[in-house]
Amino acid sequence: MSSQTMRSQKYYLPDNGMAIFKVEDNLYKVHRYFFIQESSVFQTMFDCPNPVQGQDGESDTQPIHLPEVTRAEFEALLDFFYDGMFNPLLKGVPMEQPVPFNFLGTQQQPRLQHVDVAIQKKLISLLSISLRFAFDRLTKEVITAIDSLGSGMDPIPKIQLALKHETLRNWVPPAFNALVSRSLPLTGDEMKALGPTRSSMICSQREKGRIGLRDPNSGNTTMAVPPEFYDASSF
Repeated sequence: MSSQTMRSQKYYLPDNGMAIFKVEDNLYKVHRYFFIQESSVFQTMFDCPNPVQGQDGESDTQPIHLPEVTRAEFEALLDFFYDGMFNPLLKGVPMEQPVPFNFLGTQQQPRLQHVDVAIQKKLISLLSISLRFAFDRLTKEVITAIDSLGSGMDPIPKIQLALKHETLRNWVPPAFNALVSRSLPLTGDEMKALGPTRSSMICSQREKGRIGLRDPNSGNTTMAVPPEFYDASSF
């Protein structure tokens, strides 16, 4: 190499090669670069010196095992790395429109935007794995995308994630009230996802809301979330 030739500090990438991950019963061979660049957890993992028996991820017989990660979560992450980084997360998905006012100055009911269930599941999977492994930039991007969907997003998975991660706790009150105020009762699958205690709280508040709606003096019918709703033992 000539003394005049310099390696770019930004784009002379380290020879990190590939890594093999095991998620559920599947093996994935992907570039380490994305994991090192975006996650402090994986950066630390790959910075560790190679043990005598070889580093995990170098062969099919010794992959990096991610036991608490689902295929849906990991594949959502890989889809983002290999495609989503170059396209908006919600390209072509309708956003919730600002709630308009009618000619009397009264706020109208928001128009719900249909958001494909597959897109919702992918966003939740992406957020779940990004939070768990400290993909900080990705986490911020997914939260922004989910927030932009507003009431078009299913409140159940938002509640589930928010109760596991303190940084998402602000999602609980609006999601809780969306379930309390909607016309349809909780389905069996929703009750199973929330658990019997939380489902009972929502059903109780729904009944109070109906009484409030019949009472012209009740004022705002928005319900406060019971403190016990946040209790981990309520799952």
